[in-house]
Amino acid sequence: MLTTGLLKLFGPLILVLPGLIAWVMFPELGVAQADQAYGQLVNAVLPVGLVGFFAAAMLGAIFSSYNSALNSTCALFSLGVYQGMLAPQASEREAVVAGKLFGWLVAAFSMAAAPLLNGAGKYIWLPAADERYLLCANTSRGALRYAFAADAVTCR
Repeated sequence: MLTTGLLKLFGPLILVLPGLIAWVMFPELGVAQADQAYGQLVNAVLPVGLVGFFAAAMLGAIFSSYNSALNSTCALFSLGVYQGMLAPQASEREAVVAGKLFGWLVAAFSMAAAPLLNGAGKYIWLPAADERYLLCANTSRGALRYAFAADAVTCR
């Protein structure tokens, strides 16, 4: 149990380390072009043949996380809101249909709202996989940092 706790400390390091390497390798990017640092690092470190493979792996991870969040949202809506409050007598089939329709609405809204978040200049708080951490994203600079939930107000 102590070993797993010690391994858990490496999570923030894994997230921060590529940014630190890019900061050292590409000092000309600075903070103003921080969004380009990860792509520059991948192009500089990986061979040409692996860049596409890496991009596919990154997109797969992003789509997997998005799909998990969307699936959870649909399940919470169909079981908690639709069957719990809106239509308590609804069958399972009706709840599934309502969940699917709600999923389409959430997906369309999130795709429409995503471009608006670019450079919004506001902090977006997202719960991470481990709920003891909060992911703080400053969209105006593209900076991502972990903060303990107790210290969440210090994420600036």
